Amino acid sequence: MGVLLAILFLLVAPTNLAVLVISYWRRSFVSFIPIIGGLAGTAACFALPYPALRAWCWVPLLADIGAAPLMLATLVAWHIRRRKKDVRP
Repeated sequence: MGVLLAILFLLVAPTNLAVLVISYWRRSFVSFIPIIGGLAGTAACFALPYPALRAWCWVPLLADIGAAPLMLATLVAWHIRRRKKDVRP
């Protein structure tokens, strides 16, 4: 199972990057598969029989261009909500 997840990550992450580059060159939006590659890579880190990989489980989420913007947007939204709560009297 871990090998299949790693293969999925290795297929989806570069595809997301290629889609981003093609969208930039053509100046048009092309949909990519967000977060699937990053989650598959993270799951592979836990499913493969190498305990040392577990410490690196966050790397696929940053390496996959589809997952990184979603994670960043989530962190920004969380930060904004937290600040709004702190400002209220």
